[in-house]
Amino acid sequence: MNIDRNLTRVLAAAVASTGFAFAPMPAFAASLTCTAASFAASPDGAGNITITCTEKSTTTGGGTTQPPPTDTGGGTTTPPVPSGPISCAGYSKTIVLDLNWGGSGSAAPRVVSSGFGNGAIVVARFTTPANTAPGVFAAIAAGEWGDQPTARTAALSQTPCDFPSTNPLGRYATLSAGQQTPSVNYAVGGTSRVYAVLQPSTTYYFNVKNAAFGKSTCTSTTCNIFVELQKPNGL
Repeated sequence: MNIDRNLTRVLAAAVASTGFAFAPMPAFAASLTCTAASFAASPDGAGNITITCTEKSTTTGGGTTQPPPTDTGGGTTTPPVPSGPISCAGYSKTIVLDLNWGGSGSAAPRVVSSGFGNGAIVVARFTTPANTAPGVFAAIAAGEWGDQPTARTAALSQTPCDFPSTNPLGRYATLSAGQQTPSVNYAVGGTSRVYAVLQPSTTYYFNVKNAAFGKSTCTSTTCNIFVELQKPNGL
C-alpha cells in the first residue's frame, strides 16, 4: 500500500515499526510516502499531524505472524545449505554430501559417504559466507571411514564432477597423485599463488574418486570416506 499526503503545516511523524520521530519543521508543503500494511494520520488540533505506518507481517506455517526476514549486513547471515540432485556422467553412482557452513564461530561440519566403491564419485558441496577473510586459510579434507586406506584423486572446483588438470581456483586445488587423505587449503577472498581462493556467497564442490593415475584403487566392496569442512577463523 502506497499513500501520499501533502502536509501544509508543521509535521511530527512517528513510525510505529521503528520508533523514529521527526522534530517540528517550519511550515511548508511536504510530501510523505508510506508503503506498509496500515496507515493512519491523526491531527492534534495544534497544527501537528502524527503519522503511523505499520510494517507488513508474513504468516508462517504454524499460523503465527512474523516480520519479513532481513539481512543484518556485515556478512553475519548464515549461508544457505546447498540442495538439489547431482548426477555425474560416466560414474556408476554419485554420492552427494552437503556441508552446512553455519554461522560464524560454529564447528566445522563432517559428513560421511555410504557405498563409495570403484566407479562411484563423492561430491561434497558447500556455500561460502557473504563476508571474506583474506589471508586466513583453512582446509577441506577427506579420509577413510570404516574401510581400508585407499589412494584417491580429489579436486576443489566450481563445478561438480570436475577434476581440472589446471585448476582456476589455485595450483593445489586438484590432487591427482593418489593421496589417501586428500586436503585442499583455501581462503575466502584475497589472493594466493598456490592455495585456493574462493569467492563469497558461492557454492563449491569437493570431488573425490577411488582412482589414481587412471586406475581404480578400492580393493574391497566399499572404500568409504569422511569429508570435513574446516572454516577460516572469523568466518
